[in-house]
Amino acid sequence: MEKIRRQCGFFNGIDVSTIGTRGGLSLDWRSEVSVVLRSFSNNHIDVNIEDSEVGQLGG
Repeated sequence: MEKIRRQCGFFNGIDVSTIGTRGGLSLDWRSEVSVVLRSFSNNHIDVNIEDSEVGQLGG
């Protein structure tokens, strides 16, 4: 996933591994935003996101 992330111009990310040969999650972002991981599982990634131009987007 790291190679694909960088090819798309994202240098930060959180990946949740697959179970067997299926599934997996990835959340990728650029350095302009601040992302704080709250929790994750095989089915979700919960984060707070803050864009310096907009303010806090998650809650």
